[in-house]
Amino acid sequence: MVYRSKVDWWLAVLLVGVPLVLCGMALALHRPGLSIVSVVVLALYGVAALPVVYETAAGGLLIRQGLLRRRISYSEIHAIRPSRSALASAALSLDRVEIEYGQADSVLISPENKVDFLKEMRTLASHAGE
Repeated sequence: MVYRSKVDWWLAVLLVGVPLVLCGMALALHRPGLSIVSVVVLALYGVAALPVVYETAAGGLLIRQGLLRRRISYSEIHAIRPSRSALASAALSLDRVEIEYGQADSVLISPENKVDFLKEMRTLASHAGE
C-alpha cells in the first residue's frame, strides 16, 4: 500500500511561499540574480524533497523523498509510535510516526492516513519474524 505524506499548510507556505515572495521582490527591485536563486531553490525542493511517500512493500517499508530512497526491513523494526518531534525528517507535517529499527536507528514520517498506516505496520512488523 502507498501512503502519501500529510502536509501541514504552514510548512507548505514556508517551503514554497518564501522563495516565491523573494522572487517577486527581486523582480520588483530589478535584481534578476536573486530571482534566479529563488527559482533554483524551488526547483531543488521539487527534485530533492518531493514527492514524499511511504510504501509498505513485500521487502519492507520503502520511504521515498524526492530522489532519496530508504528501505527498512520489517524484521528490523522494534518500535512504532506517534510523534510530534520537529527534527528534520522525510515528513511534511509535525503529525508524525517514529519508527525505531536496527541497533539505534529511527526515522520520522508523516503518513496522511496515520491510523491505517500504524495498523498495517504493526501487523507487518509483528509477522516479520515468523
